Amino acid sequence: MRFHVALDSLEKENQVLRFSVIGLLVLSVVLCSGILYASMKDPLIIERACFSRSLTLANAAPTKEEIAGFLEMALRERFNSDSEESRLLTSDQLTARTREQTELSKQKLVQKIFLNQVDLTEEGVLNVDADRFISTGDVRTVLRFPLKVEIAKITRTDSNPYGLLLTDVQPLISNEKIKDKENK
Repeated sequence: MRFHVALDSLEKENQVLRFSVIGLLVLSVVLCSGILYASMKDPLIIERACFSRSLTLANAAPTKEEIAGFLEMALRERFNSDSEESRLLTSDQLTARTREQTELSKQKLVQKIFLNQVDLTEEGVLNVDADRFISTGDVRTVLRFPLKVEIAKITRTDSNPYGLLLTDVQPLISNEKIKDKENK
């Protein structure tokens, strides 16, 4: 075989290999972008019943109704005397609850809380208008109980389907009370 024929054959072979490598590189980029696009889409869920149909997925962010339902359950766990479960509270709130309930039990008082309205002020901070029922024996009293509540988002589980956690509860002091304290 002649030298120039061998070099020509080697050059053609290198050219074919270059085109193959470039083609495979373009194909791998297209496939990777397709995989990324497909992985970011919501999954297709099909309900299996007599008539199969595709279900639409809800957004993972909690809605206002879910936040209100969560607050009702979490504040009951935090303040009600007869509440036992505490899967929606942080450890700080659990210790505050235990301390408060021991003080109430020493005075033979029973406490319950009922929510009236929930207002979202900023991300994670809510103003809650609630009523606080305190009773001892047959004597009962109802007090207005405005609260500033902070919540945090966590992953949804079977024990916490809301995906929220009560992190801080502070009594909300109205502007009138602050002005009265300043005037005195």
